[in-house]
Amino acid sequence: MSNIEFIRNANSSINLNPKLSITDIIILIIVFIRFCDPLNLVFNTTGVYAIYYGLFFVFLFQMLLNKSSYFIELLKCTWILILFIVVITLRSYFAGNLSFGFSDPMKMIILFFNMIIACSVFIYVKDRSSNMKRKLTLTALISLLISVIYSSYYVTFIDYLAVRNATAVDLGVGDFNLIYVLMFIPIFVLANFNNKNRKRLLLFLLFIFLASVYLLIQANFMTAIIIYLFSTALTFLLVGSNNMKKKFWGSLLTVLLTIFFLIFKKNIGLSIISLAQKDVFSWVINNKLIVIGQLFMGIGDDMETLGIRMEKIQYTISTFLDNPIFGVNYADYNAYTIGGHAQWFDELARYGGMGVIILLVFYFKTYFNAIRLSSNLKKNEIKVAWILFIVMGFLNPNTMSTVTMMLFAVIPFCGYLSKSTGNDDERKEVYNES
Repeated sequence: MSNIEFIRNANSSINLNPKLSITDIIILIIVFIRFCDPLNLVFNTTGVYAIYYGLFFVFLFQMLLNKSSYFIELLKCTWILILFIVVITLRSYFAGNLSFGFSDPMKMIILFFNMIIACSVFIYVKDRSSNMKRKLTLTALISLLISVIYSSYYVTFIDYLAVRNATAVDLGVGDFNLIYVLMFIPIFVLANFNNKNRKRLLLFLLFIFLASVYLLIQANFMTAIIIYLFSTALTFLLVGSNNMKKKFWGSLLTVLLTIFFLIFKKNIGLSIISLAQKDVFSWVINNKLIVIGQLFMGIGDDMETLGIRMEKIQYTISTFLDNPIFGVNYADYNAYTIGGHAQWFDELARYGGMGVIILLVFYFKTYFNAIRLSSNLKKNEIKVAWILFIVMGFLNPNTMSTVTMMLFAVIPFCGYLSKSTGNDDERKEVYNES
């Protein structure tokens, strides 16, 4: 049999059974729940989490009955997370600090468990058809869009600080989980921007992109807006430009804009302050614009929320320096020893140098598994997502359940939004194996 005939036969066999299995549907529901905040309005927050975790254990039971070898692969991927859960629980127990509040060590157990769920989804989906991978990505985006639309309505007409203050989570409005998962939206848009054969998909993605920008502005998240712009620019350079000539001109433009900024940053700062004084935005964003403008002009001492964030980082670093090997004693774990506003500094204070090294092993393994096992020829999307994850970790907590689900389980398959891309990948894999 010739290579061409082999590829043709393999391609036809790929699409013989496009129907989803019960386990596939469970996975899609888990992903939909993860990103759909308005479900809280129907089931309240506790009910949604009960359904979410309940479905995950149903999924594990399904795998136990149908593919017990799955658990060996899952254990290889997540044993470090399981180790952290055990160690944190023991340290919290002996320290008498077993609460699950934002400034309590047991809170991290929930985040680690959500990472395990995200890894479980990835391990399952990577061996499924391109049809399943496409549906997973679409499910995540549709669910996100529902959350964006509902939250935008709420902050526009009811309470413009609801997202920032997380005052209406039980009513279905998103919070920081929603805001910071939106940072990955430009990846989906630019990864599929050159696909002229699927105009409806592109319009759908552009709508999500613009709706996300609107929500970020209405919800008064200046830091998130800046990261969103950075995400868009970075994705354009690494993903949107599909040939070396475009990448060269994009890189050159970036350098020229940087030089322009350094030369005229005082003028830019004055323009930003003038914009704030026109009262175009809410007072929250106007105040932040003034602070940024003063920073560019070199005349601002009070950096408002940035100043508060830097203060939290400073005493988090002090905690690490006092406990450099294993981290803070969990009896002393509180809002004044762990700032909770910059993930990488907080991790040093929580787990010490030894813990962070072990945690970095997990992140490196997860990254390279995504690159190696995603069965997706578009690797740059994954690289951009991880760069964003690292950058966010210096400015905010970045292990929120939506962020890790997006990073670990959805981004690796974002190239499969285009049907032709997914099939081409599988044809080439079959050819290579032949």
